[in-house]
Amino acid sequence: MPSLPTQKPVKVLLTGFGPFRTHLTNASFEIVKRAIAKSGETVEGVSGREVEVVGHREPIRVSYKSVDELLSELYETHPDIDLVIHTGLNATLARSEFLIETIAHRDRYVSPDVDGLVGDDFLSQSKREQWIDNGPLSLSSSVLVAPLIQQVKAQISVPIELKASTDAGRYLCEFIYYDSLLRFHGRDNLNKNPTEVTREAAETDITDHQPGNPLQLPVLFVHVPPSLDLMDLELGGLVLHTIVQEIITLHFSEPLQVIL
Repeated sequence: MPSLPTQKPVKVLLTGFGPFRTHLTNASFEIVKRAIAKSGETVEGVSGREVEVVGHREPIRVSYKSVDELLSELYETHPDIDLVIHTGLNATLARSEFLIETIAHRDRYVSPDVDGLVGDDFLSQSKREQWIDNGPLSLSSSVLVAPLIQQVKAQISVPIELKASTDAGRYLCEFIYYDSLLRFHGRDNLNKNPTEVTREAAETDITDHQPGNPLQLPVLFVHVPPSLDLMDLELGGLVLHTIVQEIITLHFSEPLQVIL
């Protein structure tokens, strides 16, 4: 009798930030909580794949050192993670406006964090070598953003503005994005010399990705509006939940092969 192959659930990690400056409650973490509630712990996505959504239990401290240490902990705890979506607050966004960031940069994190430190202050010698010697000037997600935006907007019945952005702000939002991308970039390049890495990065076209193939850099950053109105937070949770589902459809769907 024919049988279908079993596939492990797609494991998705969601994070949001904590208080900073005048924002005593950060909408990004509130939205993450609502997205997780909509997903449940393990559900079957629209693609037919099961999705396991893992949320960090508390908002991430808006600190360069804390972010780097927490990412080390999270990736050690979840070595089998398939997709990471970080979220953060953009105070300039209207209540139904969301940005998907497409690029993160290595340098020029000069705005002080909640501890009064800038990006370079946290770098140990070993970390500096990892970033400066092995880290490209910029990294981009392997997620196909244009079709993702189109599909998410088609799935949500209320009007929203969902756009791609190339300016993540050179603060903790962009910092966590680059740090997270670099960890996946480093996994692929552990046994390669810097010349090989630079050449391959220049030749790689993320639009060549085919559904069913593992994403090389499966990290995305979503900027959300600052509004703490309950209806706005629910909308944000719906948008983030839909982003997860549509990424699964775009990148983790593959025809099931019947084994005879």
